[in-house]
Amino acid sequence: NIIVVVYSACSGGHGGGDYGLMSAFLEAVKANDQKLVGCTPQEALQSHILVFAAEHARKSSQVVDLKDYVLSLDKNV
Repeated sequence: NIIVVVYSACSGGHGGGDYGLMSAFLEAVKANDQKLVGCTPQEALQSHILVFAAEHARKSSQVVDLKDYVLSLDKNV
């Protein structure tokens, strides 16, 4: 089955960056080539954890130790 999703590059979050990310992801799936995504799943996870830790620091107005933050994630899963 083929599912066609049509969306505008000008709409959406991150100034249209989400369009580029999704486009690269879909091309990678279509070509069965992870290199088209631009990062490994592990790198994507690490970058998300870093951003979540930064957001936690912003909301709590406290410095967040990344190692402690990662360990706290394991406890909350």
